[in-house]
Amino acid sequence: MFVRYINKTSVHMNLFTTFGHKLTLVSAAIIFAATSCSIKMLEQPEMLDYKMSPAVWVLKGDSVNMEARLSIPNKFFHKKGMLKTKLVLVSPSGETVLDQIDYVGEKSKEKGIIVPFENGIRKSKGYALPYKPEFENSKIVVRTEATVKKKSKQFPDVQVANATITTQNLFRPDFKVLSATEPKPKPVPPATAVVFFDINKSNIKKNESEKSDVQAFLGELKNRPVMGRVRVQGYASPDGKLDKNNVLAEQRAESVANMMSKTLDRKTKNKRQKASEWLVEKLPYEQQSQTEDWMALASAIRSSGDLSDNSKMMSIIQGSGSNLDKQKALKKMGTSYKVLADKFLPTLRRTQIEYVVDFDPAKKAREEALAAMTPEAAEKAKLDQLIVDFPSSYVGYNNLAAWNIRNGNMDEAARLLDQASKLSSNSAEVLNNLGVLAASKGNYRTASSQFAQAARAGAQIDYNQGLCAIPLGDWATAGNRMARAEDSYNKVLALVLAENYAGATAALEKITDKDAAYFYLRAILGSRMDNRDMMTTSLTRAVALSGSYREKARKDAEFVKHWDKDYFQVSIR
Repeated sequence: MFVRYINKTSVHMNLFTTFGHKLTLVSAAIIFAATSCSIKMLEQPEMLDYKMSPAVWVLKGDSVNMEARLSIPNKFFHKKGMLKTKLVLVSPSGETVLDQIDYVGEKSKEKGIIVPFENGIRKSKGYALPYKPEFENSKIVVRTEATVKKKSKQFPDVQVANATITTQNLFRPDFKVLSATEPKPKPVPPATAVVFFDINKSNIKKNESEKSDVQAFLGELKNRPVMGRVRVQGYASPDGKLDKNNVLAEQRAESVANMMSKTLDRKTKNKRQKASEWLVEKLPYEQQSQTEDWMALASAIRSSGDLSDNSKMMSIIQGSGSNLDKQKALKKMGTSYKVLADKFLPTLRRTQIEYVVDFDPAKKAREEALAAMTPEAAEKAKLDQLIVDFPSSYVGYNNLAAWNIRNGNMDEAARLLDQASKLSSNSAEVLNNLGVLAASKGNYRTASSQFAQAARAGAQIDYNQGLCAIPLGDWATAGNRMARAEDSYNKVLALVLAENYAGATAALEKITDKDAAYFYLRAILGSRMDNRDMMTTSLTRAVALSGSYREKARKDAEFVKHWDKDYFQVSIR
């Protein structure tokens, strides 16, 4: 039919000329190519190559970072076509369009990224999405609509990412507070005095009892009679008979004891009771006597330049002879002995008295009250008193702030640390505790800055700095800092995140508190190291200790490649 129709109507063309035949074939080829291009773009969506890296998202810091890529092959995209691509987050709570990119053909009048027909295109785009909880149990799909001229077609969704690893959120925010060394009360200087006696005498002369040092001593004793210890030491010079000197030294000590008892208004019905015995009943009292003080004599001679024969005298005094032999040898030294007798021996006929104030009745009452408190309450009461005793020191405010942080009283801790920093702005303990306070509120960048300042001020806080780096996504720093810290759950987590699996394994085995969280973290480490036995046995232990880990494991993207495996399902049964 077609041939006959041509023969009747094309007499002057001699049927098909060679040129006409070629023209018809070219035209047909153009029509076929255009039709083929339309068919490709609308009917072969599999030729579009969608990729996302990583295929399983990872929460790092406060965001999720990924790169989406679309490859469109050559001679696929219609010159007047349009491709609308949407990156869609699909979660149990619904769908969220994360981004939309439109691609257009070379001759399209629509707006979008132009795709050359001959060469196609490969387009990548990076994303840093602020993390949302729904990311954890979600998938990412690319939703595409193709349009050629007036014909449009919705392509099937293409899944490019599955769930989000949120392992960094397993960290325990147990930041360590620092307490400063408590200042010690300045000891009250002991009140001391020396009462000198005439040779062979034990009575106290008036001019001796009225000396300023003696009166100061007696005044201190009277004002604070039960706040210290009294020591009395009676002496005799090394001249004369030893037995007589023994008695004399004791009598001199007793004379001073009698003077002190009168200062304290001694009242007793026992007339025979010695003053020293009465003093022992009233206060901490210690009385001794030392007959011949050869050591003091030697010291005086050694430091004196008044004796030409001092080396000879020292030889006699330090010799092995008896006391009486030493006295006789010294007396044979003539003029030198006279200087000795006039200048040095009188200073040895004495009683030394000392009052050491080391007892505070108010302090004793506080200690008794503390003993009746709980340990927590007693610790707080001590810190309260520290502020009272040292109001101009930062230590009490800092240490009480540390106590409040440990007990969850953050507002009070903030107030105390503000006062502490006013008193000592560069204290390592205060700076560290300000960091802990910031971290407790989730302000990890502020906390990191405070910890850095504390470290520069001398604090050894690798643990706090490493722990703070985890939620900030600085896992290399977390791993390096924690590697220097004591073995702990958080140390293992930091090393896992830093992909130091050997270090994590070593630290894991040294932990003694093996709770459900410990075994769950061990399962994650096993999965990352492709150690199926380690993963499954640890999951079983974690679920046995806390059933909440069963559902968590089912949704945790750390185990995404195991979700559909029988051994995984058995391990969390």
